[in-house]
Amino acid sequence: MGFQSLHKALVLLGHPVLWIPGILAGLFSAAGIHFAFSGLEGAFYSERVVIFSLVVMPLFIAGVYGAVKTDDYSFRNFVKQGISGYFRVLLPTVLIMSAAFLFMLIVTMPVLISGASSSLLLASVFIIFFLPLLLVVFFYDTAAIFEDKKVFECIKRSLEASFARPVQILGFYAVLILVMLVLFTGISMVWSGILADQFEPLLTMNETELNSLAQNPEILFGMIGDYGVFVTSVISFIGTLLFTALFLVYKAVFYRDVLMDVKTVTGPGMTETQGEYDEKGRWYKYS
Repeated sequence: MGFQSLHKALVLLGHPVLWIPGILAGLFSAAGIHFAFSGLEGAFYSERVVIFSLVVMPLFIAGVYGAVKTDDYSFRNFVKQGISGYFRVLLPTVLIMSAAFLFMLIVTMPVLISGASSSLLLASVFIIFFLPLLLVVFFYDTAAIFEDKKVFECIKRSLEASFARPVQILGFYAVLILVMLVLFTGISMVWSGILADQFEPLLTMNETELNSLAQNPEILFGMIGDYGVFVTSVISFIGTLLFTALFLVYKAVFYRDVLMDVKTVTGPGMTETQGEYDEKGRWYKYS
């Protein structure tokens, strides 16, 4: 199902409106890299770019999901879906990010207080606890848009769908990782090919110098100069554009075709209560 969803996503990308989030994400990425290596003031603006992107992108993510949901790829519908679904994507995103930050802080605080190195602990916590949790709540935003779920409901729905279709979920991630590897390899080859002359001094460096370079990326960007930073920004724009545009549509198509028909989990002898929320958030059960 992963490759089928990918194929459908590639076909849908023939609609220009679905490229808008990718273009915007690419601009944010390029601006962040440019500012990050433009001195102290640049680092200040780079942080603001990241924060601004986190606030703005849910509008365009909701627009893509809404367009796929309604099968209407007009710009007018894209804007309409984005506005109506903005907070349904933003609020659970903030909740999940806040919970993840709090969890990591609680786990690592004793180590930080003791003064010991926390690198290994952070990596272990991420792999053992945080990464699996992230994978099962990964479809919270598509659940929010495709099924009109509220903050906690969309997270619960993502958990239900992930546990109900584990094989399909693994296939989804396998295809996604493959796409990431292909894009990363291609972009890296183009980037290193354009900056081959700037990277030539690396061939004469010893192991100590290479380790120092790996620990301090600023040295690398100082070596490639302003031209290298500009090229890196452009390459980052292209790579982020391609991945974001394909990823969002692929995720939306996969949820629509594979996960959306998963039944809500209920206990033995229980039936799902039918009803709806009004505009003030009050629940009304159908009689």
